[in-house]
Amino acid sequence: MRSPRLRNLCLMTAFVIGLAACGGGTQVAGGGIGGTGISQGPITGFGSIFVNGVEFNTDSATIIKDGTTIGPVSTPDLKNYLKVGMVVTVDGDIANSTSGTAATVTYAKELQGPITAKSTDTLTVLGQTVIVDNLTKIEVAGVTSPASIADIKVGDIVEVSGFSTAGGIRATYIEAKQAGTTAEYELKGTISAITNNTLLTIGNQTVDINGGASFNFTPKVGDYVEVKGTLGAGGNLVASSMELESRTLNTTNADKAELQGYVTSTSSATDFVLNAQPVQINSQTKFSGGIAADIKPGLILEVEGSLVNGTLIATKIAFEDNLELEGTVHTIDTNTKALTLDSYPDISISFSDILTELEGVNTFIDITPGNLVKVRGRKLDVATCTLGQCVLATQLSVESTSSASSGSSGTGSSGGSSGGTSTSTSAELQGPVDNIVPGQSITVLGVTVNTASITSFSGDGISDSATFFDNVKIGDLVDVTGTQVGTAVTWDAVEVDN
Repeated sequence: MRSPRLRNLCLMTAFVIGLAACGGGTQVAGGGIGGTGISQGPITGFGSIFVNGVEFNTDSATIIKDGTTIGPVSTPDLKNYLKVGMVVTVDGDIANSTSGTAATVTYAKELQGPITAKSTDTLTVLGQTVIVDNLTKIEVAGVTSPASIADIKVGDIVEVSGFSTAGGIRATYIEAKQAGTTAEYELKGTISAITNNTLLTIGNQTVDINGGASFNFTPKVGDYVEVKGTLGAGGNLVASSMELESRTLNTTNADKAELQGYVTSTSSATDFVLNAQPVQINSQTKFSGGIAADIKPGLILEVEGSLVNGTLIATKIAFEDNLELEGTVHTIDTNTKALTLDSYPDISISFSDILTELEGVNTFIDITPGNLVKVRGRKLDVATCTLGQCVLATQLSVESTSSASSGSSGTGSSGGSSGGTSTSTSAELQGPVDNIVPGQSITVLGVTVNTASITSFSGDGISDSATFFDNVKIGDLVDVTGTQVGTAVTWDAVEVDN
């Protein structure tokens, strides 16, 4: 339980940024000075173009799509080249947190090829696992309504944009085309094996580079490459060209840098890698939706700061999956892989073998009623949500596997089980404010939080109940903590995440 959390987190008594040491051998493509700003992340809207919460004016911008320079494009025509969900890199000027001017907008797909296998939330394309979730934007030829993975079928050719992770490509954009619409396929990935200097292994895809492929370097294991080619006998990708690529930002220094993506590794309390970009935290770093200790592989973050010698020095880190719940397990549905907590029976928490990082137990079925769990996730707006709120868990940590249950209260639907607890334990609820009753309560994820028992109020300009209700607004992210006894929670602290 964190109450209250410090946004200006002092991670060490004395912290000196060793910029010379930050490089650590890390090479960043491009080199030189990157200008005043660079931003990389999925497009979230147009008018001109929105990336990482910043609206970039593109009136004079050069558009570079898959290596082809298009030149300045009028705002109405942007949608002919770029789509919501595509991961782009914007070079230019970032005036403030909401506006900027783009000099160049660069897009390059991660993958293009035929689907050879499909599950409820994954596709297999050229030997790569493509992970699809509720954030993935999907376009399917002939489908006019918002498309889903159900509209995609084995054999379709798909273009994929997203982020490479250890588990596969986390797709932010997928365009599905009918089979036979393109002859050349494309694959980006890390070489894991080389056989006889002619066959490369990328993911589960074998690449034949002995058929006249054009490249000007000697490939080696660990190289991140872009391969273009056609499928040959035995399913090998016969390369027509291959280039050595970099997954880091295409510059080493920039006054302002913004990056969204997935944490791929952490090396210390102050250093982690987002996508492939080294990020460093210092005593001035502010956090939204979490703290430094919450940063773990698999989380999606948005980081703001400056690029210094190839390292992104973070001034702000925002957790995109910013919902948090802590409490004892009430019901478990092993068929649908969903659970509820004693304190929040109207919130359904969904688990996914692909999308959820599990800690404390080996599998979902090892969780039992009465276990104390901590969940980080995102809201699901789906028709199948039968309770008041539905949350997709992206991290689910079992804090205590010793059941505090005082007895089973029956079985959950579809083969589930349930239980209750009379033991005092910690509780936490973090999410946006849905409703406010001045001086009395707030509602978070459908849960009414009575503030009468709260003794600690915090946030910018907030020190007590009066200043809390003067400042808090609908939609603000708040974190409330307290003590759970049975199914009731006595709240003792609330923090507004400014």
